[in-house]
Formats: sequence, C-alpha cells, structure tokens
Amino acid sequence: EFTQAHKDEIKTVNFEVTFMTKSYKDNKITIPAACNREHTQPSSMLQREQNPRIYDNTVTAEVYKEYESNQKPQIHIISDTSTPHISNGEKEYHFIYAGQGERIKSSIVLPIISHKNELLGTLVVHCDKPNFFKHKRKKFWKELLDIFSVEIGKEKIYLDILMKDQKLEKPF
Repeated sequence: EFTQAHKDEIKTVNFEVTFMTKSYKDNKITIPAACNREHTQPSSMLQREQNPRIYDNTVTAEVYKEYESNQKPQIHIISDTSTPHISNGEKEYHFIYAGQGERIKSSIVLPIISHKNELLGTLVVHCDKPNFFKHKRKKFWKELLDIFSVEIGKEKIYLDILMKDQKLEKPF
C-alpha cells in the first residue's frame, strides 16, 4: 500500500522514456522515439551525430549482446545508477556524458521481442529518484511495461516491413 509519503514522493518523480533500436541507416543503436517533461530529444542524440557508437556501452547494447549470443534477453533493473551493482542480475550503469547522472538515478531496460522471438529494441525508463525501480519488483515492472512494449513492437515490425522497400528514405 502507498502511504502519503510514497504518494508525495511519486508526485515529484521525473521520468524519461526512450525506445532504443538499431538504426536503418548505420545499424548502430539509436533512439527514434523518446519522451520527457521538456518534450526534447535526448541530449545524447545530438552527440550521436558525431559518434554513431555512443550507445555501445549502454545496457541496451548489453541486451543486444545477450540476443546475439543466443541468450534470451532479460529485463534489467538498475536501482541506483550511481553505484555499480553486479548482484541480483543488475548491470552497472555507464553514463554517456557528464551531468547525466543528475537526471538518471534509477533505470529499467526492457527488451522488446517480436512474435518470432527477434529482438526489436528496448524500452528504457529512467527516473530521477534512486531506488525507485527495485529488482524485487521486477515482475510488476515487467508486466506494466509489457503493455507498452507490445504496441511499440508492432509498430517497429510494420516499419521494418515498410523499410524493406529500398526506394524509401530511411527515417533513422
């Protein structure tokens, strides 16, 4: 049950949500869709223009490595991004640029898997409260985020089919 303290804490949480996938243009990880309170593109995407490999050390990159080594990609919860966690299956969070840790304190990376068991990308949710996402609540977060990942997955599959037409300009 949520106490008043929990309710007050939730009111002040800032979330950032991204869909990360491989680019149609260069096959490197990119962010074609994102949402935050400012309704702005992630700052790292500006850096990606100069460095297409900017996301190579992210948890999403680790999810792709799991998939490419024939492991079933798993949800990853990083309760506190400021400390390295190796226990409970948590991954260490690698910040991309200075100051990113001021906004990203707790994180979830959910693999989006197609009906053919293909990795389509990841749904990444960050918030500015450490220990907001907890490994012991993994089942809850997976069930909640799967609601969104199914729709994102369908849209990605439709886009993949459309992009097979070599005459079309690649959107990302």
